[in-house]
Amino acid sequence: MSVTNARGLMRAVSRMSSFGQNNDRQGTGPNSEKSSSVRKILSSQMAKAKRSGGWFRLSNLERGLFSLALRIETRFESMGLVRALVSVLEKLKEVCSPVYAQFLKGTELACIFADAAIAWGNKDAVSWKSDKGYAVFLGTFLSGWGRR
Repeated sequence: MSVTNARGLMRAVSRMSSFGQNNDRQGTGPNSEKSSSVRKILSSQMAKAKRSGGWFRLSNLERGLFSLALRIETRFESMGLVRALVSVLEKLKEVCSPVYAQFLKGTELACIFADAAIAWGNKDAVSWKSDKGYAVFLGTFLSGWGRR
């Protein structure tokens, strides 16, 4: 999910909260339509995240919050709930990106290389394990290795 989509979600929720004075509890009217559009955005992001595997990198609390927001009939008036959902959406964006997958593969490879270099006597190789740039480089190199 892009930042503009997260902003759009925030705008939709703020518009919904401005309609909150009519206390529409039956699930009809303008609040219901806006809540269903927010729910559609959330469910599509959940489906994309499950397909890419990023859903399972979230904590149980984050997944539970997201699932609960989809299950209950709420109008998303609470700004605390909206902020929590947007933060989960931003984390989903991060963990579903190809750069994150390359970073994970690169970190694993950097640890292997660092352990080998330490065993060969290079004491400075300890810092290779925590070098993010090196891990991204190795992951990118590894992902492009089989292509030609």
